[in-house]
Amino acid sequence: MITPKGIWYYETERKGFDIENILKFIDKKYFDLFKSKKKPLNGKEKVVIFGMIAIRAFSINSCVDLNVDDTTLGYWKEIFDKSREKLANMSIINQKDSKELWKKSSKDDEITDPVYYLMRHRNALPGKTNDLFKFAGNKQYYIDFPINEISFKENFIFLIKKIFNKKEMTLDLKDEILEFLSKISASYHILVFNPKNHNFSNPEFDALLEDIILFI
Repeated sequence: MITPKGIWYYETERKGFDIENILKFIDKKYFDLFKSKKKPLNGKEKVVIFGMIAIRAFSINSCVDLNVDDTTLGYWKEIFDKSREKLANMSIINQKDSKELWKKSSKDDEITDPVYYLMRHRNALPGKTNDLFKFAGNKQYYIDFPINEISFKENFIFLIKKIFNKKEMTLDLKDEILEFLSKISASYHILVFNPKNHNFSNPEFDALLEDIILFI
């Protein structure tokens, strides 16, 4: 007579199965909540994250806030445009992705500001970035880096690797990344952030980012 206990004995003793392996299988197949974390970023997502890193939108007080005048919206578009151009020049995104950054799906969307349209269609980014990409509501977006320096370093490297994927991180490439990040922050932070609330554009933070990127 075949019983559940007999089947369990056969599978564990003869085939080497055990409860831990079975639970791992079930968890991976049906309950893996982190599958999206492993998915690669597409071209638009890479531009968004790279642009946010470059301008250092690292808190709700230093966020991509699109409740602004047309001039400031223009600065945000410049930041993402320059990020697109840099990633394309480094062959991190292809020419098709580069050309379609501001493409909209229908004529009804033409009245929507292009930056807002770009940001509000990034629904997959929280999952793909381990919930670091945040939508604060009311057209506000930021990367929620932990205050702790060790955690910040780990999460920063995680996002850089997400953007550059399997690209070899040569010293020349690291220098190019650092130069771009420094230039964007220096040129635009005062144009899009309130200087009183923005704590990420200073020599100390520049040195921290340099140490992290050179470490990768």
